[in-house]
Amino acid sequence: MSRIWKIIKVHWNLLDGLYKFLTIFYIIILTMMTQLDYKVIKEEIEYYINANKYVNFASTISQSLSLMTFCMILYTYFIRRDPIVKKYRKYYNRDFFVQLPILKKDILLGKFLLYICSSIPALFVMTTFISLNIYYGQTNVVSAYSGLLVLLLFLWFLAASISNLFEEVYKDKFSIFKFLDLWYILIVNFYILHSFTSQPIYVGTIANDTIMFNSLGERFVPILKMFRYIGGIWGIPVIIISIIISYFISCKLPIYILGKKEKLK
Repeated sequence: MSRIWKIIKVHWNLLDGLYKFLTIFYIIILTMMTQLDYKVIKEEIEYYINANKYVNFASTISQSLSLMTFCMILYTYFIRRDPIVKKYRKYYNRDFFVQLPILKKDILLGKFLLYICSSIPALFVMTTFISLNIYYGQTNVVSAYSGLLVLLLFLWFLAASISNLFEEVYKDKFSIFKFLDLWYILIVNFYILHSFTSQPIYVGTIANDTIMFNSLGERFVPILKMFRYIGGIWGIPVIIISIIISYFISCKLPIYILGKKEKLK
């Protein structure tokens, strides 16, 4: 583990001063957003459960997804695609860390830990949603919106790990897959914009499943209802499994594929 920490430390030391400042500033903003998101989620779930009044969970999820997007941008723009590659490209190959006298598996594990750490705020908010849903008694509506958040976080881990895999193994091929995480960020932002088009319902309206599920529009109701099964206690195993899958795709699979390539030479 000490070797991994040294890799992360080298990564930080090689960042330009502006990027260091922006990274620290970004982390502070993420912390503030996490606190605000936690407060909003807690208050709205308590209001919905206790008062049985309409709550626009579509807006709440959009706020949580905005936080998730910030986590993605922190990793994608400030950690993975930083100026190190551009700065040292004239002297080294594509990946500067490959030139260091350290093991490839340590490099991969370091990158994996970086994107897991950058996702901690999103993990915290998602866990809050699930735990409050379990604490107050699982309801179909809260479970559905919580499950939507679980699925989107699962897909983020998958997109980031696949991007890492293709960047490590296929440096000159399949370039579209190297930017899969960027495409995913765009898709999530389209969803956030779509949620703003949902028809508002007057505050104080008595809540029922039909009204609550229609927050995203009628065409999303069947899809939203399917997420109920991963929005409760099962959401935690799903996220754990997604992290394990991401670990194998990011850390184990590149070593295996590169080993096969070496044998074929």
